[in-house]
Amino acid sequence: MEVGGEQGEHACLQRMTILAEAATNAASAAERALNTMGSSSSSSSGGALQTGLSAASKILRNPDRFSGEDTHVFSPWKFSFVSWLTFGDSRYQAAFTEIEKMNPNDEMKPYNQEERELSTKLFAILTSYLKGRCLRLVKSLSKSHDGFQLLERVAQRV
Repeated sequence: MEVGGEQGEHACLQRMTILAEAATNAASAAERALNTMGSSSSSSSGGALQTGLSAASKILRNPDRFSGEDTHVFSPWKFSFVSWLTFGDSRYQAAFTEIEKMNPNDEMKPYNQEERELSTKLFAILTSYLKGRCLRLVKSLSKSHDGFQLLERVAQRV
């Protein structure tokens, strides 16, 4: 029975990955359409992220806040959060893809400048979307401001 359950879970995770990629592609297409229609843009990456997240918030529903109380809610919450975030800044998709390829016991490689910037911004964004018992994890990473590690720790603990 356990093997069938593992296969079903694996199939479900594969389907969620496919759906996430489809949502990301749709979001990217919508963002390109917005840019083509004359939406404002900024030359700095911080401004681009702000404009992208502003556009994401206008077009997509903002993700709910996650408390960690109901573990069954995490997968759909993460899917929604990552879809919204990657719509705002498509660079996150590549980062999340790399993280998903890692084995759970692998340590993350040192970040380059762009990855460090994305991680710090992700940490700041997550502080707005995590609450309840997840706040302990936020506080535990408050010195490093490592958003990728924070999201992975939340996933491990739920």
